[in-house]
Amino acid sequence: QEKTAELAKQFAHTLNLREVVGRESILEEYVKHKLISLEHLPKEIQHQIKLEQITKKVLEDSHSILSQFDKIDDEAKYLRVAQTLLAVIPELSRRDQFEPIHAIVRCLIKHTSEKQHLANQAGQMLDEISKGEIALALKGKFLMGRKETCQAIAPIFLELGPRAMPQLVSMLVRSQDHFVRKGACEIISQVDPSALSFVLEKLNEKGSETRSIIDILHILGEMESDGWEQSLAGTVLSFLNHENPHIKAEALRVYFRIKGAEGKTLYLDLLNDRDIVVQEEAIQCLARVKSGTALGKFLEMLKNPEDIPSDKQDQLEACLYRSLGFFGNIERPGMGTLEDFLLKTLDSKISLGRLRLSTIKRKAIKPKVIGAICEALGKMGTSKSRGILEKLKKHKDSPCPNKAEKALSEIAAREVG
Repeated sequence: QEKTAELAKQFAHTLNLREVVGRESILEEYVKHKLISLEHLPKEIQHQIKLEQITKKVLEDSHSILSQFDKIDDEAKYLRVAQTLLAVIPELSRRDQFEPIHAIVRCLIKHTSEKQHLANQAGQMLDEISKGEIALALKGKFLMGRKETCQAIAPIFLELGPRAMPQLVSMLVRSQDHFVRKGACEIISQVDPSALSFVLEKLNEKGSETRSIIDILHILGEMESDGWEQSLAGTVLSFLNHENPHIKAEALRVYFRIKGAEGKTLYLDLLNDRDIVVQEEAIQCLARVKSGTALGKFLEMLKNPEDIPSDKQDQLEACLYRSLGFFGNIERPGMGTLEDFLLKTLDSKISLGRLRLSTIKRKAIKPKVIGAICEALGKMGTSKSRGILEKLKKHKDSPCPNKAEKALSEIAAREVG
């Protein structure tokens, strides 16, 4: 047995002197079994083995380790332990172990307020986490765009607060991944919403970041409202004068999220915009706030479609018909209910014969318009609409059987409810 131990020691020393790939894990085992002293190993391998040992301890019981760290009052010892914990973070990140990192950050933040004599030291450690190798490791993982990873890292950035802003802004500006940008936007909106305005303004100044501006505005339009959007109102309003219609339309969507019915006058003005994507968005805004003035304009435009430029007519008509669903089945003086208006429109423009479906001469109606009317009837129609919707659902030449079927289901659900 002594001879075997001696041979093992000799092998360990030989391995230590040679550059063999993967020798670190073998030497770590030899150190554990006291076949070779840690001090005899090269400094780099000593560091790797120590790092691995500490990483394992943190993964096994971070709560116990941080509880002990919490009790340290001596400044020198505090800094020594804190530096050790910081050294482990890149390795934890590499292994996708983000909860222990979050726990370390939470502990340090607690010390900035509860340990007055060590608050500066804890703050310095947090600054280190927010910069350099650790920040790059977390940022690199976030930029991969994996949902679970981003969701696990987000609480760390949130905990770091303003310290994390340089990394968050960098990801928002440079990443082309929609999910990464959305994640960065959501964190920034909770830490410092004004930074979103700063980013949009800077991108606009460059003049070559149209896609990025549209993407960020689109994300802001999707995000849940939590008060953050008020600080963006001025910036978003300025984009409503942008020369790019798609930026303008996305900005209008966000502005509606911020101002709602307060912006009715602006939405009415934008009905006359030269670009149809902006007009469509303005129609949606006005329909959602159930503007009576807008409804009158919509119906007037639908009664006189020849006044709509021919290159926009089909698209704009479909949007206008679809918007009527938001108003509900209200009655209009001299024309009955909105449902009556829609049914009369279908009756006057299509013939649902037994053998074929045809548009009535000189009153052709496009399939997308028929589909839009079905959508509106689905939102506010009654049993009165069943007849024509059943025909549109079953007729072999129907341009929108699925939309007719969906409308029938929505009407049935309302009747049951």
